[in-house]
Amino acid sequence: MKHYTLFDIIRGVSAVLIVLYHYTARYNENPLFAGAPTNWVLSVPWGCAAVTTFFLLSGYLGAKNLESNTITPRRALYKRLWRLYPTFWSAVILTSVWMILFFKPALLNFGEILLNLSMIPAMLHVRSVDGAYWTLQYELIFALFMFILMSLKNAKWWGLLWISLSILVSFVDRNNFVFSALSVLLMSNYSHTFLGGMMLYTIHKDRKDIYAYIILILCVVNQFLWGFSIVHSLFFVITLVLIWLVVPCEKYVNRENWFIRVIIWIAAISYPLYLIHQMIGFSIIHYLQLIGCNSVLYITIPIGISVLFAYLMHKYIELPLAKK
Repeated sequence: MKHYTLFDIIRGVSAVLIVLYHYTARYNENPLFAGAPTNWVLSVPWGCAAVTTFFLLSGYLGAKNLESNTITPRRALYKRLWRLYPTFWSAVILTSVWMILFFKPALLNFGEILLNLSMIPAMLHVRSVDGAYWTLQYELIFALFMFILMSLKNAKWWGLLWISLSILVSFVDRNNFVFSALSVLLMSNYSHTFLGGMMLYTIHKDRKDIYAYIILILCVVNQFLWGFSIVHSLFFVITLVLIWLVVPCEKYVNRENWFIRVIIWIAAISYPLYLIHQMIGFSIIHYLQLIGCNSVLYITIPIGISVLFAYLMHKYIELPLAKK
């Protein structure tokens, strides 16, 4: 499949929005840092909606694998898990060591840290090393879904069943055990993000595929049924449109522009950046606030340190492992 620079731009901008959301809005919501809240002028409370971008792009890549005749379901699953886990383990270890050295109140006990390495601490009923890791459970379940879909025929019909069940579950009593079980197994509140990405890939390959449009419409319906805010839903719809426009608009992208090159570079390190920026950044912001560094300009310090760690993880862990 042709590589589209616009995908990198969308991924890079989304990574920046998530970092800014955590540092300017989420920090003040964390009880561990209540003693030194920020009063920065800059605030991006809607930046959390950008996590759907990564789910959409995962779905898009997953649809590519479905169509491929050169990769087996087992190989696709292996590659995805190999892409997710080693960098994640490194992030868990780095964050835990950082908390030992600089912010022990946020440190988990050794058993909890070990269980976090599974990537599903919520399912195991333990605290997470970093709250941002909640999205990885969805990525992991989706990887298993893709393995199943690649092993079956008529994946599109299974996708239609998936989104239909997700919509039905939204009407079930949320205190019901059936609801809890199905919502986890089906990822009902985020299934539309992965399926939306898959359908966009299908439409890029065949703009006359009516079933892809039907599923895409159902994905938008599911977004609204699960009670997301108007801002989140609008962000989701806008991102769908942007990904839809990637193919026709790619020719207008100037890869030599310095700003575009920076965004592309951020996109390249976006996974390790996502994994390590929150708690490490929070502890840095905490100490900055305690010594009276209240100017929004100081946000560049946690961003710079997180980007440095992300770059090193990308260069020495993520890239070398990707070649295996």
